Amino acid sequence: MNKELHILLVEDNPGDAMLIEEILLEKADFHFKINVAETLKAATTKIKSNTFDIILLDLGLPDSDGLMGLEQIIAHEKNAPIIVITGLSDEDMGRRAIHMGAQNYIIKIKKPI
Repeated sequence: MNKELHILLVEDNPGDAMLIEEILLEKADFHFKINVAETLKAATTKIKSNTFDIILLDLGLPDSDGLMGLEQIIAHEKNAPIIVITGLSDEDMGRRAIHMGAQNYIIKIKKPI
C-alpha cells in the first residue's frame, strides 16, 4: 500500500483551498490528506503538533504578506518541502521565494467574473 502524504495547505481563501484540493484529487496518483490553515499563526501551530510531507503556502495571508510568511514557515519546519502560491503579478516574488528555500512556486490566475 502506498504511503498517504500529509499536506499542509496554508490558504485563507476557502474557494482557492477547495480548488487546490479538487485539482490534487483529479490529477494526483497518490493518496493524501490535506490539513488547511487559514493564517500563518494557525499554520505554525499545526507544524508544531504534526508532521507534514509538503507545505503549500499562500504568500498573501491575513496575518502575513509576502516573503515574511515563508521565513516564518522555514523557521518552524526544516524538513518538508515548501511550495509557495503567489498572484499572477507576483512572479518575481515566487522566484525570490525559491532563493530563500522554497522548492517551487505556483501562480494563481484569477479568472474574470
